[in-house]
Amino acid sequence: MLLKYKALSGFLSLVFLLLITAAFLQPVYAQLITTVPENPGVDDEITLVFNAAEGNRALFDYQGDVYFHTGLITSASLDQTDWKKVVGNWGTADERVKMTPLGNNLFEFRIQPRSFYSIGNDVSVHQIAFVFRTADGTLTGKTTDNQDILLPLKGYKPSKPLDKHYLSLPGSYKNYSVSEQQLVVHASTGDLTFRTFSKDILEVSWH
Repeated sequence: MLLKYKALSGFLSLVFLLLITAAFLQPVYAQLITTVPENPGVDDEITLVFNAAEGNRALFDYQGDVYFHTGLITSASLDQTDWKKVVGNWGTADERVKMTPLGNNLFEFRIQPRSFYSIGNDVSVHQIAFVFRTADGTLTGKTTDNQDILLPLKGYKPSKPLDKHYLSLPGSYKNYSVSEQQLVVHASTGDLTFRTFSKDILEVSWH
């Protein structure tokens, strides 16, 4: 009887341990990206894990190499689509942004933001933006609504987007600027930004 009790007690302890482990791991692997440390800053050594089973799942069960395209959302950014310090050559097998496969749709990359993006002390970084991709860029891992994936730094919380009622207002062309793989057309009512991902993909946003 004592042996049966010990066996049952040991079995229940094992079940309890497995349940606790599963409860701990579930929120980690159910996220689109996770980082160590959890709340990183620009000077931290960050281990980033991308979960291709989450978000828009464009890279779910993809067996080839996975790369990413990335940039910074800074105090100088017009909004969360206005990337600065862009890194990655879209549509190519860029070794600088190649991820390490971990299995089970997980991919890892280690990064130190200040050196990786060449961030000066005068730059205030709010978020790091990512788009994960195949080498040719035909498949792109984004959020469930196909937006860029944003990693806040040191708990940064973006302000609520402004109501863009001014989009319907008449305006006039002022000038344009070209920088960091994007064309910005400046008008009296706002800026129209064209950002190229590949010869077949063009993102257009209004600020």
